[in-house]
Amino acid sequence: MAKLTDLAVKNAKPGVYVDAEGNTRPKANRLHVGDGLTVLVKPNGSKFWVLRVMKDGKRVDLGLGRYPGVSLLDARAAATALRGKAKAGDDVLAEKRAAAAKAKEARELTFEVVARLAHEARKGLAAKTNALWLARLEQYAFPAFGKTPVEKVDGQMAIAALEPVWHDKPETARRLRRAISAVLKFAYARQWRGPVPPLSDLTKDAFPTPQAALEHHPAVDYLKAPAIIAKLRSEPETVGRLALLFTVYTAVRSGETRLATWGEIDLAAAEWTIPAARMKMKRDHVVPLTAAALAILERAKLLRHVDEKGEGKPDDLVFPGERKGRPMSDMTMSKAHKLAAPGTVPHGWRSTFRDWAAEATDHPADVCEAALAHLIGNATTRSYQRGTMLDKRRALMNDWAAYVAPT
Repeated sequence: MAKLTDLAVKNAKPGVYVDAEGNTRPKANRLHVGDGLTVLVKPNGSKFWVLRVMKDGKRVDLGLGRYPGVSLLDARAAATALRGKAKAGDDVLAEKRAAAAKAKEARELTFEVVARLAHEARKGLAAKTNALWLARLEQYAFPAFGKTPVEKVDGQMAIAALEPVWHDKPETARRLRRAISAVLKFAYARQWRGPVPPLSDLTKDAFPTPQAALEHHPAVDYLKAPAIIAKLRSEPETVGRLALLFTVYTAVRSGETRLATWGEIDLAAAEWTIPAARMKMKRDHVVPLTAAALAILERAKLLRHVDEKGEGKPDDLVFPGERKGRPMSDMTMSKAHKLAAPGTVPHGWRSTFRDWAAEATDHPADVCEAALAHLIGNATTRSYQRGTMLDKRRALMNDWAAYVAPT
């Protein structure tokens, strides 16, 4: 019998039979390649490689894959290897079953399944933080590739999920990228997939840097923030520490704190209005003052120079420097910060605040950006949205104060 050729396999058709009513119907057809290797043509025309070997005196059929995914040349090579193992006494049937079980497990270990397992493994984190971590994946990643086996998820799939939010919600996109990467690393650590693609490098090349990410300052991890604030509060009181704590509680820039005057503070309304001249965006910024911030101001009153009537001037500095009438130096606040959180800077607390707001709260992104005095949306959006969202920002700042300085 001549050896079967690739063309013959390609053109192979199912067999036929005549049923009881005299109708012609397709049936499975088996073509022999040789040495126990056959190609099985099913009634629907699909073709599968089958190798017949002897085990314990019995004939056993082993599937070698589907044609044309597995070519004739590949099927012959696989058959030769399996026949050699069978002759050597190896349990090729057990090996095939184990391989099939592993393949089935790989198909069942989808990205969504692994993400939920990774979420369970994160139980040591705050419940709200962990819930938000999973919620981002559910909203953006699962619809895109949640049903894909985790071993097949690649960088291009991640980019496709990130692209819709990268420009409009850069902070969310950054958190989502980190969550996707964490799931893939979780799978890699358990040998469920190969090495993890460098998502940060891919997105850096695929997308321009979001405006919100252009400013980078070494910042305190928000999970460590309460412990650092507790340390600052336990240290002897100095003007530098008071100014630093006030900066943290209000999420402003350190220069805005150093130049703050009592005339800008409305204690009755619990508000601090920073004039446009001192703001980066050159517009007034009203900061809602929490109980924690007001407590700092009560302590700062003791530093104020007053006249014989016990009154001061509106332009008196809230946190004066060593020289009368001069603001404290930036180094004074930096020194107090460095002792409590080495390796980071006071300005980094704005990033800490923003990370906390994104990771651990459900406050809207626009409110969080407004709290930092960032511009929101494009020029058209801003022309219609002229409010300050003060009440919403007050609720946000109260939550922040409760987080970093619980009473």
